[in-house]
Amino acid sequence: MNAKLTYLCTFFQIMTSLIDADNKVNISKLIKRYEFDILVDFIVECKTCWTLKRNIRSFLNRLYYFRP
Repeated sequence: MNAKLTYLCTFFQIMTSLIDADNKVNISKLIKRYEFDILVDFIVECKTCWTLKRNIRSFLNRLYYFRP
């Protein structure tokens, strides 16, 4: 992978880590920043980069679906 893809993969992995402990402040900030449709568009644009797709999908799931 090139440096840009590595950066993006790491970025979304860190964003996922920020909301793992049910941190409501970070969740509300990230929901405002990354709307559902934008994240879905990111996944579509990834095409065959499975590492990036997996990290974005994990972020999306934790942000919008795994909340109490």
